[in-house]
Amino acid sequence: MRAQPTARAPLAWLLWALAVLVAAYTTCNPLYLILTLAALWGVGESVGQPPTLRLLLPLIGLATLWNFLSVRVGETVLFSLPSDWFLIGGNYTVEAALFGALNGLALGIILSAFAILVTVLSPRDLARLTPPALYEAGLVLSVALAFFPQGRETLEEIRQAQAIRGHRVRGVRDLPPLLLPLLITALERALQLAEALEARGFTARRTSVPPLARALLLAGLLLLIVGAGGALLGLSSVVGGALLLAGCGAILAGLWLIGRGAPRMAYRSQRAGFRDWLPAGAVLAVAAWWLGSALVPGWLRYEVYPRIQAPEFDLAAALPLLLLALPAWVGSGPVAAEADAAAAIVSALPVPPTDVPTITFEQLTFAYPEAAPLVLADINVQIAPGAFVVVTGPSGSGKSTLLRCINGLAPATTGGEIAGHVWVGARDAPRVGPQQMATQVGYVIQSPEAGFVADMVDDELVFALELAGLSETEITERLESISAALGIAALRGRPLARLSGGERQRVALAAALVLHPPILLLDEPLSQLDPQEAQRVLALLEQLHQQGLTIVVTEHRLGRLLSLATQVLYLPGAGAVLALSPQEAAAQLDAPPAVVALGRALGWEPLPLSLAAARKRAAALPLALSPLPAAPAQEETAAVLEVRELAVAYNGATALRDISLTVGRGELVGVLGINGAGKTTLLRAIAGLLPLQAGRIRLNGEEITAWPLARRARRVGYLPQEPDLLLFAETVAEELRVTLRNHGLPENGQVPALLAELGLSAYADSYPRDLSVGERQRVALGAVTIPPLDVLLLDEPTRGLDRALKLRLGTLLQTWCAAGLSVLLVTHDVEWAVEFVTWVLVLEAGRVRAEGDPHQILPADPVFAPQMAQLFPESGVLTVAEVLQRRVVL
Repeated sequence: MRAQPTARAPLAWLLWALAVLVAAYTTCNPLYLILTLAALWGVGESVGQPPTLRLLLPLIGLATLWNFLSVRVGETVLFSLPSDWFLIGGNYTVEAALFGALNGLALGIILSAFAILVTVLSPRDLARLTPPALYEAGLVLSVALAFFPQGRETLEEIRQAQAIRGHRVRGVRDLPPLLLPLLITALERALQLAEALEARGFTARRTSVPPLARALLLAGLLLLIVGAGGALLGLSSVVGGALLLAGCGAILAGLWLIGRGAPRMAYRSQRAGFRDWLPAGAVLAVAAWWLGSALVPGWLRYEVYPRIQAPEFDLAAALPLLLLALPAWVGSGPVAAEADAAAAIVSALPVPPTDVPTITFEQLTFAYPEAAPLVLADINVQIAPGAFVVVTGPSGSGKSTLLRCINGLAPATTGGEIAGHVWVGARDAPRVGPQQMATQVGYVIQSPEAGFVADMVDDELVFALELAGLSETEITERLESISAALGIAALRGRPLARLSGGERQRVALAAALVLHPPILLLDEPLSQLDPQEAQRVLALLEQLHQQGLTIVVTEHRLGRLLSLATQVLYLPGAGAVLALSPQEAAAQLDAPPAVVALGRALGWEPLPLSLAAARKRAAALPLALSPLPAAPAQEETAAVLEVRELAVAYNGATALRDISLTVGRGELVGVLGINGAGKTTLLRAIAGLLPLQAGRIRLNGEEITAWPLARRARRVGYLPQEPDLLLFAETVAEELRVTLRNHGLPENGQVPALLAELGLSAYADSYPRDLSVGERQRVALGAVTIPPLDVLLLDEPTRGLDRALKLRLGTLLQTWCAAGLSVLLVTHDVEWAVEFVTWVLVLEAGRVRAEGDPHQILPADPVFAPQMAQLFPESGVLTVAEVLQRRVVL
């Protein structure tokens, strides 16, 4: 693994990039440009970002072509067109092409230099260079720079998601399926990011502009206007220049006054030494060039026109360019140590909460804009200090909204109408807003990466501390203590993009706790975690609770949290909230009739839940499904999908090796493993989205390894983790028709038939993105499965779904398998998988660790045993009810 470069002196690297910019555009001499490129190559190799021919050659080619076609100067004529031909008439010369090639080379050098700059510096490094008066502008810029790469990754994800529906880009008319989901997804992520900023106190320390500063800014602008128009007013150049200088001075003085009272980004993780300032030495190269140009006219000049000449080379002019290679001697910083996968959280919070407020919902009613039903209706609930509260209920019942009311995000960022109060101590959270609640309430959203405002772990942790205006010493102390307390010290200095799901969750928790809030809110923190990482996060939450924090968690899978809970809030829908004790909740889990009495509480399914019970429950759901056939007898089935000795590389590293599996006709196969085991990579390789290093893939005995993606997608369907990436049409029915048109398939009544099977007939003319999470997932599933498939690949299909929706999905998949479809799915939801899959494949570090009957493999597996204990009490591990009972006795 290449070392992660560090930049202890961001200003030095910025000056170096500017020096390269000046050097590249000071001369057209090809010898000096090549020497500059060589220096740049050495620097790029030292930081892992050398210039690439994929960038340089297209730029040189395009610039050459453009100059050759648009410039008619030069004596070496290749051919001529009549001069009276509009735009294209005249001579086409070698000199014009050469001049364009040199300009393209200079542009490639500049872009390569700034690619190195982006690699070495984080956006926060650049933002910290902004003056204090422009703090908020610099902060927004740093967030935007960190957010920008996600847009590029999202576009690639959308391109692949549409490609598996048979979409090909042949012209402008084929762009909407790519651009519309990109714009909608970018808007959704921007809203999530805005919420994260507000929840962490982005505008909490916004200060008003002093009157004197306003007067200076206004006077400065007037002086600039008068000075710039001095000639029209009859003023001399001396007077006009003096007015311009006075105006600039007044503006600078006003900005200085504003900056005195503004918060600033004060944290510096590393002190810069002499070697760290070496990149700034490149400025000497620019100074030497300018001095030489002034003393020796024509020193750097190279004339292409009117005829090609041999470039001159002067050693005195070339030597300063060697200074551009100074950053190569800075070296790369060491890679932060990899986090110990089995590290336990043993430290106490640096400052345990002493004054934990009571949370009181007083006749709370809330509705979103233009939404007829109330999300929350006349809620009266109290959460005691130090409680551990689990909030559960069907998808769309208002769980996340309830959390947003506690920290003031609703209605401040969500909009909507609110009545009643949410008292957090003496503060009415929805009225005071998230700015004032940031120090009282920490908040972690469902997808932590969507709420990250930086690209490095350290920058993410200190963000709220910088907003709070803490000194560098205080920030350093907080950072050290919170890292030790949450066991993430080994992650510091690493890019967030290189962390696993569990590591990101722990960093998000640390970022929410740096201000020492007494209340912590978490929105489905386990939904993206494998069982092992989920257990670590649960252990962390238990310790935080024992240290006095009030913790409020939304979660669909209660079995993992009931043993920690002191209170359960159940939202059955229609705005209601029921407050239960953990014992009452456990009783409801064991008594389905009581669940119905609480308002069709579809999320409260008993544990353990047999397959027969699942079928019975699903039969009562409003889905137009065929009766589920009996479980097939264990017998040899015809092989539909065969994977042999598969090896795949991802991001330059081998992700899968020697993978072999066979999926029979009608089998529903689950792929399990910890985060990073290679599960998604396996599906993408089978779908044709990733090239193979080795191995082969056969479908119904036919070799498909070399098949193009469009051909493979007609028989192998793939639904990625983010189904919304596939949705762009105006109606649900049109989404399915688009896939048929992409594959050139006729529509013979299969669209309404599939919509009926998916339970979406009532939404055929609805806009897909206006539907609920489960409904959108079924629309995307229909868009993928409308062609006649042999194999269906699903990546985390139960993510974000409540228990009832999971049962519907499981029943539907078993119905399709009974009709002959083979399904291979990746999931972290082990409890759901063991109820429905035929057999499981367990991956570890890119290899097959185990495969076979889930009832035999999973209870004995140390990773999955905690979850399986709830389904297999005979294994000797306590069930949830037993844990609760013993806890009460103790």
